[in-house]
Amino acid sequence: MAATVSPRLFKIMQTFNVEQFLQASEEEFIACLPAVSRIALRNSHLSQGQSLSHERELLLSRLIQYPQVGFLHDLLSLDFSELINDISKEKQFRMKSNVSKTEESTLISNLSRGICVEFEEGNALRKVHLVLSEMLFVVSKVQSSQSKFSSKNSALFNNQSYLNQLVAILSIVQAEVDDKLPLTELCEALLRFETCSTLVPLLLLNKAHEFYPVCSALVRAFETSEEKYSILCQRRCEVLLECYRMNPESACFLRDLCIEEGKLHHFLLQMSLIDVGLRRNFPEFFVSLCEEREKQNGPKSPFVLHLKNAFRRSPSVSSSQSSALLSDGGDALMLKEYLLEQLVALNRSALEPEDLVRAIAQLRLQFVLKNVLGMKFEDEERSHVVRLLTNQKHNNAFSLTFINVSLAFFIACPLVVSDNTSENAFKSWIHFLLDHREVYESAYGSQNAFGEVLLLLALHFHNNQLSNVSQLVSDLLRVRGAVKTSSLAKMKSLFVQELFPEPVIAEYEDTRLHDSKMAASRPLLQYSGTLHECISIELLLLKGHQRQSQYADLYPRLMRLVCEYYPYLCPHIPTSSISQLRVTSSPLPTKSELRQAIDGLLTSPKLLIKMLQTLRRSEPEALMPFADELITRLLPLLIREAQVDRIVVDLFKDTWMKLNVAMLRKLSVLTLRAFVSQYGLTLCWDDLVHDPLCLLRCQERVYRCPPLLEILLAILSTALSASRVRLGYHLKQHPGREAENSNGQERNELKNTLISSQESAAVQLLLEACLPRENEREESQRCFGVLREVQSIICSFLHQLFIEDPNLLRLIHFQGYNPKLVPLTVASIPSMHICFDFIPELMRQPHLEKIMFCVELLSHLCQQYRLPVVIHLCKLTIDVTSTLLDVLIQDELYEFAMRVSPALGRMAQVFPPLIDSVITLLVQCGRIAEAHVNLSGSISTGEAIAYSDEPVAKRAKKVLSCVAAIQNTFKTLLEETEIFNRFKCDQVTS
Repeated sequence: MAATVSPRLFKIMQTFNVEQFLQASEEEFIACLPAVSRIALRNSHLSQGQSLSHERELLLSRLIQYPQVGFLHDLLSLDFSELINDISKEKQFRMKSNVSKTEESTLISNLSRGICVEFEEGNALRKVHLVLSEMLFVVSKVQSSQSKFSSKNSALFNNQSYLNQLVAILSIVQAEVDDKLPLTELCEALLRFETCSTLVPLLLLNKAHEFYPVCSALVRAFETSEEKYSILCQRRCEVLLECYRMNPESACFLRDLCIEEGKLHHFLLQMSLIDVGLRRNFPEFFVSLCEEREKQNGPKSPFVLHLKNAFRRSPSVSSSQSSALLSDGGDALMLKEYLLEQLVALNRSALEPEDLVRAIAQLRLQFVLKNVLGMKFEDEERSHVVRLLTNQKHNNAFSLTFINVSLAFFIACPLVVSDNTSENAFKSWIHFLLDHREVYESAYGSQNAFGEVLLLLALHFHNNQLSNVSQLVSDLLRVRGAVKTSSLAKMKSLFVQELFPEPVIAEYEDTRLHDSKMAASRPLLQYSGTLHECISIELLLLKGHQRQSQYADLYPRLMRLVCEYYPYLCPHIPTSSISQLRVTSSPLPTKSELRQAIDGLLTSPKLLIKMLQTLRRSEPEALMPFADELITRLLPLLIREAQVDRIVVDLFKDTWMKLNVAMLRKLSVLTLRAFVSQYGLTLCWDDLVHDPLCLLRCQERVYRCPPLLEILLAILSTALSASRVRLGYHLKQHPGREAENSNGQERNELKNTLISSQESAAVQLLLEACLPRENEREESQRCFGVLREVQSIICSFLHQLFIEDPNLLRLIHFQGYNPKLVPLTVASIPSMHICFDFIPELMRQPHLEKIMFCVELLSHLCQQYRLPVVIHLCKLTIDVTSTLLDVLIQDELYEFAMRVSPALGRMAQVFPPLIDSVITLLVQCGRIAEAHVNLSGSISTGEAIAYSDEPVAKRAKKVLSCVAAIQNTFKTLLEETEIFNRFKCDQVTS
């Protein structure tokens, strides 16, 4: 039996609107009795005063109509402090190993008459003890890792007649002893009972604000070891499905959660095909899910892999009875039935513009399911697909796009024309397109003309350029790697022998050359630069993401346009539909009040702190009117006055980050002007995109104020991404003369070189900011703490850059940076392990400085990543060092030995087998230094400085520094190796 909780009732309990609640039916009111009784009888959540509030009077007047209220009153009258002690004792008792597998309890005893009789005849406290003994036993079994516990046969919990009392007891007791029995823990345990699909939704109805945490816990608690189709998994899916039905607004949240966790694929598919919004949006969602992993060259989504396995075991669609089974095959059948329903509906429609948009999305989904997941066409499905593709009745602005997608689908899925009927339909359709090409192009323009597509396909087939056919089809379907060239034999035969023979191709070829020259002179379509000033695209994305169920048709297309034209906005979209900061109902300050608070910051910061806390908890669009005051008035004060309380700067940063979601471009420009105000420049967005490094010319205070530094890096990340997009469009808008004879590879390489130079310069400037200033080497511990925080923020930012583009990490290390920063970068940037891939190449560089830098880098990497395979790189380093000691001249030799000796010592500490080789090198260095000392005579440090001959003095100091480095390395090795320990033992023995 499943709970029947209406979405309207759950919405009322979420907001607890008393007027709407009193209009609920008797069945709905009874379901909410535990929460309502607790609120009314305890007088919480209602207005307080000496006399009863009007709302409470209304609730009580209806409550007294129900006899169950007496039992609820008895429950609320219990001594819950004593009950908390009883629960603690029971938990401690359950932790004992000798009772973990028994149902003995400290809460109850003497159940000779049976638990059901005891429950019916017991008082409120006795009933609570009986319920808690069952629940705590199940909780202990669930938490125990020694055994799998998926179901419990309980005469009490599996009895339908006790459900209302059980819900009342669990709701009230859990609310009163929250820490001792968390609702997430309780709901997970309830999955072990047959009635869980009723109990869990009713519990959540009576504690609606816990809905999302409980659902998250139920999804995340699914273990990979849990059988896919076990009773426990089936109950988990049923409970979550009932929770969704109770709160349909949670659909996007639950879908994103299952995708993120890679769990509960059956529930994910079932909900996606039940919910109206998700069902309408399913083609775009699933295709984008496949494409996202393909673009990242990462593993396929677990949900995609699940469906791929499902199609391998899928029975035929005719066996529809098995579609309800919780199995891989059932999921495949469920999806096939959905596809067939959509095709039938589309073929029955008039193919208006909105129908064609749906049809295009459906065809892309069909293709992905077939070519990526291995779905096979059934006869009925194939006939509906061919009928849709060859439909000649549509004639609107989307017709050209639909025809191009249909052509690509035929090429990509040649099995749809596997019989004579479908093949003849395809040929007739192609001839119809050729006959009506001019009609379509004159009506809707030649931008998406299908005539050019047909010609290109025919040319590529005639020239046996099958890879070009595959690329063209991929572009039309907007799916990467759409076609395998081995599957194009049938279509090639049709195009070459029947549809487009040689004479036709020769004529069309002249037309194509003329059209290509005309296309090259056509300007690239691009949005106006003033669009962003007129429309807050960021705000549109935020609202669309929060309300995907309402904008299911619009939001995917909006996202596609943003990804194409404004990809730097994508990281600012929340990853979950409820991943937004809590909003406040407190009234916002006026602009004049905020202005006065800013002016009084240095004398009385409390008022401004309170206002910033209110702004931080407000909706992003509500903050937009305050942007000017915050940036042009408060930010310069924070930059100029170092003594401002840190809490003010932190609150400003949080408010800025939230405001950045709604007005990224304008906010970035205003902040940039404040950061570089010392130059008196009035910069705009185009200036920032053209030269993102201008942001790093900011005032010194920004680099030593961690919250302001986080703002700077957020703007820098956006500017670098926008700059890459700008350069890409610049190439397309100005193809150049060489584009006629080449693929523009050289121009692309120049563009990539420019991007790399720009980003590497930004990284180098940020690394320099990590070095301590002169005053920071001498001042208090506070300065050191700020510096460490700054270094941590910068290293986290660099890690993200290196993960997005590992080649940038390689470029930075081939350029080199201050060796003093190597320990910091290795310890604080997790992606530094990529350096192992290019260490041998860096070691082969002809510059001595780069070799020394490489040796120091490798030594610190060894300490951070103690991997056995790294020992080979260390051996290579030792060989290179040994060779250089033989060929370097004196001045270079001493500097080399001075810097390399400590690094070799660190390698030997990590890999003891290298100690002998390292000691040999150190002895070799020492002998060379000794020979020089013998030739020059004994030179003390003072004598070296007193030399009148400056070159001799410098050389002498290098020799002494080299000897000191070698001695320190020897000392370190001896102190931290087994040799020194044995030496000490020998001394004690003697």
